[in-house]
Amino acid sequence: EGVTHVVVSETDYGKYFTGSVRAKSGQSATFRARADFYQQLFREAELLPWERERGTVLYLHPGIRIYRLR
Repeated sequence: EGVTHVVVSETDYGKYFTGSVRAKSGQSATFRARADFYQQLFREAELLPWERERGTVLYLHPGIRIYRLR
């Protein structure tokens, strides 16, 4: 496909790693697939040393990480 890098924000992936967030009714398969995607990404891709932390105003400073796909 030609994709070499993925940029992720804790605002997006964080909900899949907290026990307090559950899938909406009828969305459990989609929720699980997205959680699996992030787990596989974090396990298999290379986290690059460039990272920005979350700030107080999340839409301006969402906190991002860049991963290189292997």
